[in-house]
Amino acid sequence: MPRAGWTKPDSDSRLSDHLAFAMLARVFPPDVVDQVVADLGRVQQRNRLLPSRIVVYYVLGLALFSHSSYDEVIRLLIDGQAWSSGWTQSWPAPTKAALYKARQRLGYEPIQQLFDRVARPLAKGGDGFHHSWRVLGIDSVLIDIPDTEANVREFGRRQTVGSFPAGSPAALVLGLTEIASGAVIGASVQGADNEGGATLDFLTRMGPESLVIAGPGLFSPGSWSAAAATGAQLLWEVSAATNFAKSRELPDGSYMSRLPEQAILGPVDSLLEVRIVETRLRDGRPRRFVTTVTEPALLTPDDLSALISKHRNLASAFDEFRAHRSSSPITLRSKMPVGVRQEIYGYLCVHYAMRWLMLSSPATLVSPISLDRSTSISSASKTKLPSAVT
Repeated sequence: MPRAGWTKPDSDSRLSDHLAFAMLARVFPPDVVDQVVADLGRVQQRNRLLPSRIVVYYVLGLALFSHSSYDEVIRLLIDGQAWSSGWTQSWPAPTKAALYKARQRLGYEPIQQLFDRVARPLAKGGDGFHHSWRVLGIDSVLIDIPDTEANVREFGRRQTVGSFPAGSPAALVLGLTEIASGAVIGASVQGADNEGGATLDFLTRMGPESLVIAGPGLFSPGSWSAAAATGAQLLWEVSAATNFAKSRELPDGSYMSRLPEQAILGPVDSLLEVRIVETRLRDGRPRRFVTTVTEPALLTPDDLSALISKHRNLASAFDEFRAHRSSSPITLRSKMPVGVRQEIYGYLCVHYAMRWLMLSSPATLVSPISLDRSTSISSASKTKLPSAVT
């Protein structure tokens, strides 16, 4: 039922569209957006039709309504603002050229920083932990991008044959996911041909309280050394062809080994000793894992099997958009690298918002339908961060 005095405008937008933008304003409050933009010096220099805050939410809207046109997304954003004001305010729609220039002025860094500032683990206990360690996973996914000279120069072309032909331009997204909630809490966007030497830009999200699982293909001396130096416990799958010399056999059939000296980027000798676990999981194939958990009682083969079965592929985060829209795999639309990075971090922000909404309890979640102007995207909001954010 509309509020007293409201008049329904001539628009075919749905209430769910308005609530979607209200959700984004709840998880990524306007005051936090303003702070990120100000910290990076990306605040608009004069009064524009597209202030920086609106451009940030527009980029998030491109992910939220990934199969709508640029014009449709900005119209939905404008209608959402009119709805939050009780249809007492309206704004003219900017042109495509204005939207393009506004995105270029903003850059991708504010969207990246917004994601980094807000995304935090959501699980409170139970399946989210193994003993006292929060279980996290590292994985990667290739996202197809437009075939332009600038994109190819920045990101390169995919080297593997999947659902897309080999040689098509793509960006490699490396992510850190909380296993229990499926929330991506750290990410890095790199070149498609960099998977073997991928850089872990989210190491600050790992620590002694974490058990980090990684699939085959990530293991390299540099990445292992950097991850182990955080104090996190590691459980990474390696190729069965990778040879580790046995230094000591353990009662459960696993054995201790040592990484070569050159594998460690520093003088920490304890990082050289690792435990190798060889087992068969549910698919029946022999698998080999290297771990820093050297005490067999803390990580048995049964534990390992259970943990690996829960490991979420990062591609599933992007596939959720595909399932929601009943459409083909995501293909980004930006023809310039800055737009590609903007879109990817926009998708990561929206995915986190959806996960937060799904996992928040009624006691901590304010229903978007009850939001007033204090959480309007266009207002100077003082909305508090979600309870999951620290």
